[in-house]
Amino acid sequence: MKVNKRISKLLLFALVLFSFSTVSAAIIPIDLNDFYADPSVDVALDGSWATMYEDSFLGYDVIYLSNDPGMGDPGIEVPADLLSLNFDYNYSEGTGNSDMFYAWVFDPDTYTVIDELWIEDSDSGTISWDLSGIDPGITLLGLEFQLNSWDALYESCVEISNVHVETSPAPVPEPCTMILLCSALAGMLGIRMRKSFKAS
Repeated sequence: MKVNKRISKLLLFALVLFSFSTVSAAIIPIDLNDFYADPSVDVALDGSWATMYEDSFLGYDVIYLSNDPGMGDPGIEVPADLLSLNFDYNYSEGTGNSDMFYAWVFDPDTYTVIDELWIEDSDSGTISWDLSGIDPGITLLGLEFQLNSWDALYESCVEISNVHVETSPAPVPEPCTMILLCSALAGMLGIRMRKSFKAS
């Protein structure tokens, strides 16, 4: 009876392990140090975040944080089973300013917009662009963030962080794999049972 309980517990443990083997979507971080950054953009040493500021030397202009293969940047490789491209942003528009935060992901071969974001007032949030239906012929993506300065005031800024792509979860182990594991466990317990009987 004790052996049967032990077998049941081990088999249950094995099934629990397999249930956890179907992991959640894989997250692949995007290093912002791979991007071209204008002088008024601060990028973290580990590339996990960046802050874009207006530049009084540029005046009415656009501040760029850009990963554009067409301009010699490495681009973002499209992984297998791509689901989405995601990032957090915190846009702070200065009082009386008339500025805008813009972001877009694109096909660098044709510069076709795949998805984009326009923010004209102070705002923060998380963006998740669904890329599951992307053209399979696209192997690289371009990604660009812009802080558009449309006045003579220089108080707006935007922080970008947690930029990453997500892919589909890992597949569930095949049934034959589970059968093999359960058989191995049962065999090990059978050996222990025989030893215990001989000892008695």
